[in-house]
Formats: sequence, C-alpha cells, structure tokens
Amino acid sequence: VSISPDGEEDVWSITVDPDHNYALSAGVIVGNSQVELRGMAALSGDKLMTQAFIEGKDIHAFAAEQAKIVGGVDITRQEAKPANFGIAYGMVSATLAQRLGCTIERAEMIINTVMGLWADVSAYKQFMISFARRYGFTFTVWWVLGEDGKWQQRMGRQRPLHDIISTDGSQRNHAENGAFDGVIQGTFSGDLVLASHHKAVRWIEQEGLEKDVQLVLSVYDSLVLHVRESLLETVARKVTEIMEGWHIGYTASGD
Repeated sequence: VSISPDGEEDVWSITVDPDHNYALSAGVIVGNSQVELRGMAALSGDKLMTQAFIEGKDIHAFAAEQAKIVGGVDITRQEAKPANFGIAYGMVSATLAQRLGCTIERAEMIINTVMGLWADVSAYKQFMISFARRYGFTFTVWWVLGEDGKWQQRMGRQRPLHDIISTDGSQRNHAENGAFDGVIQGTFSGDLVLASHHKAVRWIEQEGLEKDVQLVLSVYDSLVLHVRESLLETVARKVTEIMEGWHIGYTASGD
C-alpha cells in the first residue's frame, strides 16, 4: 500500500474497524508537526529556528521573510519549504529545480540562502559528518534528567556508515547525508514516535479501553488510531499530550 504524506485516504485503506461498526467509530491521526525541522532546531541549538517554533511562526514563511531581511534575497514560501526540508536529506540543486520548475542556478541560490539562515544547523550537520568519518557511525539522541536536575543528551541507537570513507564519491555523499539524516529522522521520526506509541498503548491498557481504542500503527511521524466516537475527544487530547510531552530542549508539537 502506498502512503503519501498528505494522502490520509491511503492510511485508512489499510485499516478496518474490528466490529465493522463504522457508525460508532472514527479515525484519528496524531502527528508531530514538522518533526525534522523541530529536530534540527533542538539538536543544533539554532536560536533563530528555535525561537520561530516557540513563537508558533510558519517556519517556511519565516524563512522567506528572513531571507529578504538578512540577505536581501527574494524567495517565496513555496520555494523555502522544500529547501528547509531538503537540509535533512542533503537535497541538491538539480532536485530542487525539478520540484520547483526553476533553473538550477535559482535552486542553488535558494538552498544557499536557506542554509545561511540556519547557521547552527549547518554547523551541526558538518559536526555529524566529521563524527561519522572518525567513528564510522551516526546515532540517535535521547534526553535524560541528570542528577543536577538539568536535561542532558545521551547517545541512543547507532547506525554504521561504512561508506563514509569510500573513495566512490556517490557512496560517500550518500553516507554523509545519512550521518545527519540518521540522527534527525532516527531520533524524531523513529525513537520519539515509537516511544509515544508504547506510552499510548500503556495508557489504553491502564484505562481498560482495548475494546474501544485500537492503536493501529505508526506512519512516519504519526500515530493512527481507531476510536469509539464517544471517546474521540478524550483520546485525541491524551495522545496529543503524550506526543507533545517529550523534552527535546523545547516543547514538541502535536496535531
């Protein structure tokens, strides 16, 4: 089954109400909004990006606005959005040009402008690449409360990146992208969502709601549930609370 980021119908096509009582049940999707960008802000400590999220700004419109203020460059929100997300994946100018239907020169200018705005994100990406070259792996991050009462970052799962020192440029570039993409997606679309999944299942069981609430699956940064309609508001509020409740340097956001 193909699941597109904005194609919720595809998600529902693989879920079935166990009692076939569709009139009494409803589907709920709870997801962490713009999880990669929030993750980049949290791990890199980028003050500009973090402040934008804390203030609830539209991060893509904000990037376009800052490009004009800081660099005197005119880019649109529609151009800033794929460039923002492309930071995590190592998007090249040719790919962005194809998506936007613009010249490679303009795409390269957009990427350089957006990367320039998030200076600490760019620095953190280079740090992760250097780390992977030295130690041969990337890793996920978890936050723990230290004895001094302060939150501290700890290394989580490790992902080997043998090609990070490859003499093949294509393989090496792929591994370099993985050094950064692995810590961002592995932490926020992986560990954080799976931990939320586990915590939500425990809550369902503790409340004795197994017959009325089924957590069907996790899809990327979201949890998909079937819920008795009378419990819809309660479940949506609780699962949102769970997904927003993790400490990542600032409050996460659930939709």
